[in-house]
Order: sequence, then C-alpha cells, then structure tokens
Amino acid sequence: MLSQLRGMDMQTLASLSSVSCRRQQSARSIISGVWQNWQGLRPLELCQRVHQSYRSFSTNEPTVEETYSRKTPLEHILLRPGMYVGPTERLPPVACWTLQSDSDRQNPIDGSVSRWAMHREELRSIPALLKVFDEILVNASDNRLRHPSSCNRIDVTIDRGDDKSKPRISICNNGKSIPVQMHKKEKMYVPELLFGHLLTGSNFDDDQRRLTGGRHGYGAKLTNVFSSEFVVEIRDTHSSRGKCKTYKQVWIDNMHTCSEAQVDIRLKQDTDLEYTKITFVPDLARLANDAKMTVLPEEEYKLMRRRVVDIAGCSGGKMRVTLNGEEISLPGFEDYVDLCRSSFEDDNGLPVPPMVYHRLNSRYEVSVGLSDSKSLDSISFVNGMNTSRGGTHIDALANQISHFIADHVNTKMARQLDPLELKSPISVTPRMVKRNLMLCVNCLIENPHF
Repeated sequence: MLSQLRGMDMQTLASLSSVSCRRQQSARSIISGVWQNWQGLRPLELCQRVHQSYRSFSTNEPTVEETYSRKTPLEHILLRPGMYVGPTERLPPVACWTLQSDSDRQNPIDGSVSRWAMHREELRSIPALLKVFDEILVNASDNRLRHPSSCNRIDVTIDRGDDKSKPRISICNNGKSIPVQMHKKEKMYVPELLFGHLLTGSNFDDDQRRLTGGRHGYGAKLTNVFSSEFVVEIRDTHSSRGKCKTYKQVWIDNMHTCSEAQVDIRLKQDTDLEYTKITFVPDLARLANDAKMTVLPEEEYKLMRRRVVDIAGCSGGKMRVTLNGEEISLPGFEDYVDLCRSSFEDDNGLPVPPMVYHRLNSRYEVSVGLSDSKSLDSISFVNGMNTSRGGTHIDALANQISHFIADHVNTKMARQLDPLELKSPISVTPRMVKRNLMLCVNCLIENPHF
C-alpha cells in the first residue's frame, strides 16, 4: 500500500476520492496534509487517516451553514405561505354560496326580481388565492367604517386573464385616503410604508376600540408579496390645505422591487375627490402551487364575485358597489339574505316561510328561517369579513333561539297541536330546532379575535 501511495500524485488521489466537484478543493487540502506527513506514519495508519478524511465527503453530509439558516420575513412568507395566507392546494369540496348563472330570479312571495340571486354548490377552493383578494376588499370596506361621511363607493374589476394577458384585479374606494406625506421617522411616504413594508399599520394600539380588521401588520402586504405586480394609486386632498396630491407606486417580483413614488401636487379644485385604488396581478404559480396556471380559476372567480356582493349587502345600502362595471343594488342586509334562499318554494311548489329579519341594535342584524339542508346553516359577517365557519356569536344566537322556540312549542303551542290532549305531551328539544335553522348575522364587534 505504501509503495502505491508513493507512486501517486495529489491529482490522482483527488480523482479517486469520489467527491463532488464542489468539494474537491477541500478534499485536496486534506490529502495535502496527509501527503506531507506520510513518511512519519505506518502504511496502515496512513490508509486509516485517508479513509476517515473522506468519510464525511463520500456521505454528502451538509455543512453547518447548509443545515442552519436564517430567513428574512419576506423569504419566510414565500417559503411558508400556509402560515400567512392559508393552504395553496385545493381543499376537499365544500358547499359554498355563489351567484347563479341565470341570476334574474323572481321571488314568488313579493314578485321582486334579483340580479344577484345565489345558490349553493360544491366547490374545491384554494384559500390562499381568496385570502389575498379579501385583504384588499375588506380594506376598502373598512374605509366606510373609518370615514362614513365621505366613503360611499367601491368599484371592483376582476379580469381572469387569458393566453395573452395575465389576470388582473382592481379595487377602488372613495372617501378620505391615506395621507400622501413623508414619514419623518421612516424617511418614506406613508403609502410606501403601509403597502411595501411588513409589520406596519395603524392598528397596534390595543387600548383603542375599533371596528376594522387587521392586528398584526401584514394585511395588504401579503397581497403585494403574492403578486407579480402591485400598484397603489391615491388622491389626497386633506393632508395639505388647498392642495391636491396624486400618488402612484409600483412593486414587482413579489414585493422585491419597488419603483420610486410618483407624486404630483397641484392646487385643489372642487371636483377633486379622494380615492384609494389597488391593482394587482396575483402570482398564481405560488398561490395555487401550480407553475402552469395562467388564468384565474373558475372556482375562485365565483367566490370572489360573491364576496363583492357580500360587501354590498353588509353596507346597509350606505355604499354603492359595482362589479365589473355593473352596480349591485341592495338596500339592506334583509335584501341580501333573500338572495341566499336556494329555493323560494318547497318540494310541493308552495312558498317557503320567509326569513324573519330583526335589527337588534345599531351593530347587530339577524335573520332567522328554515334550513333546507337539514342542519344548522349560517351566513355570518363580522366587520365585513365572512366567517364561513360561524363563531361564538353564531353559537350563542342559535342556542338562544333554539331554546326559545322549543319552549314555545312545548308549552304555548301544545294545545293547538293536540286540542283534545289525546296523545302524549309534545317534547321538542332545542337540538331538534337548531338543526332546522338558517341563521344570518351581520354584526360589528370591537377588536374581534378570529
């Protein structure tokens, strides 16, 4: 063995090591160290040293630097999207309310015709894709709660895209806008701070009572992160007296690249109205975990359209909402609830009992009716956000209503149902009532937790 090693040069030893090209330089340094001291070792010891030196390389063990790493917040969001925007894969089918394709439907009870009638269908949706849309839509709706005297309109445009163009979504609301001012501490304009930097916002004061969403400083930034293009346009007429400021800024490549803000300042005119407009191109490859997807899927398009109708219904007729240029006319939440009656007639062709609507106070609207799914149905909105899984407020209302109806049937209606008392006493349990209820709630809750 010793005679064979003497006859080899260092390059030959390196070629026999079977290590990757990336690690050959390290391998040569080890061989060099052994080679310089071979005269002081016995042949067996020399072979053992060479073998031990190569073991770590031949097994392809990662280095410490490769094993342990640190990610920036932006890198972590892109690496683990499920933690921030939900699953990027299609979920199992779930019954969802969507707009009917033939949406001109007449209500046989009062003869009214709805352009935005809904029905229930099984859909396999991608939560992440819906989340980034909802972040911007709810922000626009929140502006009405912040500035009810000036915000009364939201315009939504959803372009699904095609083979020649990417999908593009635009959401614009009027009313008092974000101030176009330099943030003295952060040395940037306020819109850039709010839309282009993570962990920023105006909702970090937990002692402040508010009806708007957002607590963690992500919100609209997540939409920016998961967009190949994200555009902010603002007109501000309130932050500087007598002046009108127009602001535009563009981010591309998942918020990695930000253009310089374009700010135009001129004298304010009476016709200048404030607005905030967000336009974005969703990164479907990341959001749907499908590099080949180039068109906004049909399932998500249906649910996005319905969410726009939700916002119109929750505004109580105080906001004009348009979808792809068409106005959604809903005077109030009661009218919205009627859209969600999957059938106005029962199996025998008779009109079903109407939903019973009641406004509990300025912050709670409730409609109760019969469920057509033989289980508790609920449609719930908290501060404009759809809580599809219900919540503690739904459980509390459903329990109170079920107990009241059960008690009423067992006591006051017993004689009506069996006037001669020929049968055993009627026993209706709250559970029996609850699974036949349809409960619709629109509420405003201070500092809600989801």
